[in-house]
Amino acid sequence: MTSPRHPARLTEAAHEAFLALGYTIEDTRADTYGHQFCDGHHSRHEVIQAYARIEDALKLWRSQ
Repeated sequence: MTSPRHPARLTEAAHEAFLALGYTIEDTRADTYGHQFCDGHHSRHEVIQAYARIEDALKLWRSQ
């Protein structure tokens, strides 16, 4: 994931969020692929739910 304005900060935040959500991140020496930003076809309610889920997972992960 990249952000033209804050690439390092987004990378660190994305890394923590994926770990908090239960993903395993491994360097397999395979090809890596960029992932585009959200296409914007989510309702505001869905966006708020997603942020809340990620924030809750991060809080729980950091407290362990």
